[in-house]
Amino acid sequence: MTCGVRNEPRPSGSGLFVITKRYDCVGNALALLVLSVSLGCWGCESNEDGWAGLKAKIRRDFPSVKQVSIEQFESSYQGHCLLVDVREPEEFAVSHIQGAVNITDPAVLAARIKATGERRVVVYCSVGYRSSRMAKQLHDRGVTGVWNLEGSIFEWGNSGRPVVNESGPAEVIHLYEAQWGKFLLPKLRGG
Repeated sequence: MTCGVRNEPRPSGSGLFVITKRYDCVGNALALLVLSVSLGCWGCESNEDGWAGLKAKIRRDFPSVKQVSIEQFESSYQGHCLLVDVREPEEFAVSHIQGAVNITDPAVLAARIKATGERRVVVYCSVGYRSSRMAKQLHDRGVTGVWNLEGSIFEWGNSGRPVVNESGPAEVIHLYEAQWGKFLLPKLRGG
């Protein structure tokens, strides 16, 4: 598949203009590249370039996706839903939230949900972008009852909540790519 690319200038939160790359095809790496470029300056510490800016961008890009905070998840969903880590298997292997299953393909997840009759599904990734995209893809396939865990595993770990791997408790979380490290506490950065 070939992708068309066009550059579009837009103002950043710091008053400078950044070039946003627009891709005419969709994929995990391409969508995250668009997100990382469109967030602008990685060294900026303004609110628009931190967690608040990232969450706002995810909500703008996926307005139909229901978001659930970590606190809401713990009080109302944990143990009472299908928890799905949509990151790549190598990311999941480093660490994940206890009880999560790793499914990266929306067709496979939709089939599982329909086959098992799951009524509540919470998806997560590193920061919430890929999982929001997965939630939208499921919605587009007619699957309801899907929420995105806002802030995903990075916010989960940053708040001191435990992560595990196949050996038991884990100490680090896979970064996906180095530039995402600004959203994860240094002691948790791995992979």
